[in-house]
Amino acid sequence: PTPPILPIPPGNMSPSLPATVSLDASDDELRAIMVEAVPDWAELVTDAKSEITVLPLTEGGGGKTTKFSLNLADAAEKIPTYKAAVLHVRTKELEFRRSRMSGAQAAWAAVGVSPPILAEGDNWSVDPFQGMQSRVTSRDEAFALGEVVAKMHSSDASWFGSFRADVLLAHPSLQKLGLGDDCQIWQCLARSQRRLKKPCGAEGEGAWPQEVVEAFCDYGPFKPVHPVMSRVVAYHGDCHHKNIIEV
Repeated sequence: PTPPILPIPPGNMSPSLPATVSLDASDDELRAIMVEAVPDWAELVTDAKSEITVLPLTEGGGGKTTKFSLNLADAAEKIPTYKAAVLHVRTKELEFRRSRMSGAQAAWAAVGVSPPILAEGDNWSVDPFQGMQSRVTSRDEAFALGEVVAKMHSSDASWFGSFRADVLLAHPSLQKLGLGDDCQIWQCLARSQRRLKKPCGAEGEGAWPQEVVEAFCDYGPFKPVHPVMSRVVAYHGDCHHKNIIEV
């Protein structure tokens, strides 16, 4: 049976877990973190080195993702909630992106379109490893993907408020504009706050003129007016089948 999706608000973590995880941490160090982070594993695992298999999935681009799978000696007697989980570790520069993804993930888990966050720290998070890579090769699969996107858009997007405040604090040129929630600048932020540093950086060297910033933030005739199109929603940003899993 599929484990229940139980969203955990960002920032919840056991006091025994580290605040940060090094990208150079050994497999044994990572196993110890996973034993504490994943429900049931601390009670079920007696020898982490032999009972937890480590498989690197991705590395580079500012972080790495590693899969951990249980290989219990008495498998018939031990039924874990999650048989496998993944650990995402990011560099210091990507903490803003990781925390933003964490907020979105918790909101999407609440509407059933994302695995829950099992545990997290300042630069890392742990999710269940579930499902397989999605595919869209038929009309029915395309409609199914549309339903997933609709659920994403129906989730509570208020989690982004604190990040919006942080960005405005860091960029004086944006503070002067009185930007609404529907300004396109927040869409640019979906990828990385660093994209704002050149066009909307702090006052001084390298900052764009204020009139350029105003033009950049102005939809002009392309600003949506229909109620559906002008809604503020949390969206994927790169929604294709290789970035989606089926469970």
